[in-house]
Amino acid sequence: MAEPGARFQATDLMVMPRLPPRRLTAAGCSADHCLVYYERGGYAHVYYAALFKVSTDGTRFEFGGPAASGLPDLGAVKDALLAGKVVGQPTSKDW
Repeated sequence: MAEPGARFQATDLMVMPRLPPRRLTAAGCSADHCLVYYERGGYAHVYYAALFKVSTDGTRFEFGGPAASGLPDLGAVKDALLAGKVVGQPTSKDW
């Protein structure tokens, strides 16, 4: 995954050197959850949100899927999750 603002494989046109297919947009953690918002390039440029539960037993994926593009900050990503605007759970190929 590319750092925020760094180059990544935004389209399906392969470039050299190979670039990561995903780019982190924003991420943050509370005491027991981490929220990640990122872009995935390729044939369709899509944004995803993923929520992880963090505990002493480890970290586990809780919920996530395609999200609106251009959300300005983690507050907007959280609002989209709570409003049901993050659809379903992505398949493993999305990760």
